[in-house]
Amino acid sequence: MTHKILHLISSLLMFFFGIMKVIGSEASRKGFEQFSPKIGIDPEFFMYFTGTLEVLVAVLLLVSIFELKKKVVVGVFAHLMLFGTMFGALITEIFFRDQAKLALVIIAIVLACIALYYLRYNILKFSKNERTG
Repeated sequence: MTHKILHLISSLLMFFFGIMKVIGSEASRKGFEQFSPKIGIDPEFFMYFTGTLEVLVAVLLLVSIFELKKKVVVGVFAHLMLFGTMFGALITEIFFRDQAKLALVIIAIVLACIALYYLRYNILKFSKNERTG
């Protein structure tokens, strides 16, 4: 049950932040306009790309909750993407934003830790399934 709750919370957070970027919220626009020139990427493209990626991660996390035959593969892929997105978010917040927003840094660290935990969990589950069957 704890697994499903953590997946659901992670998914909801990713969905929320992703949708804010996809709809082009004022806060998202300001943030991307602030650090995109330092990275060298068009802020609008980067915002929509990141938002779409975050929504995709949210969907994959939800799919990994259900008992599917490919659950381990979906789970590993979802958590690899979650970790990669959060790693990128941390790099951007710390090195490219004028002043890192502590709440976003904490959320990214927590989600990255959850992703690493479930990557290990899914890989161990996959190896156990391979040995037994």
